Amino acid sequence: MSSPEPDFLRHNKAAWNRMVQKGSQFARVATDEEIAKPLEVLDGRGWLPATVDGLDVLCLAAGGGWQSILYAAAGARVTVVDLSDQMLAIDVREAQRRGLSVEVIQASMDNLSALRDQAFDIVHQPVEDLRDPLRASRSAKPGDFRHRGRFIPPYVRLKARRRDRAETQAESPLWTPDG
Repeated sequence: MSSPEPDFLRHNKAAWNRMVQKGSQFARVATDEEIAKPLEVLDGRGWLPATVDGLDVLCLAAGGGWQSILYAAAGARVTVVDLSDQMLAIDVREAQRRGLSVEVIQASMDNLSALRDQAFDIVHQPVEDLRDPLRASRSAKPGDFRHRGRFIPPYVRLKARRRDRAETQAESPLWTPDG
């Protein structure tokens, strides 16, 4: 018998499912225009390789039919992990509609035990942006995403690369700017 889901996971799952039901911007699927140029749309900073064709991509806490569909359209083998069953349903629906292959796993991003170690060439986690995007609105009501944006920056973006085991055993596995 599995242990009961912690309250914070139930709360977060319910919140993301409500966003799907309300048509949130986070449940917006990739458009035909975006799919025509998937890497250009995904990679405004030039972080991705010239092609992702044949690469294994993990879209981490990224359900909703946008990142997964764009990567799959660019030729990647895509796995999506998300807590929200309704967000994942969008990925499945859009992949089927477009004749793409996307594997979905319902799980919390803080427990990835269902995944193999070092199984992915790219991990895309869309809620890691080290900038202050304008997401605020003075007219937004408390509880709204744009209201919260008036007080705190909503995202942090991070680029990391996997190093092979021989390289990490020879030195510290954590890269720092001054190291």
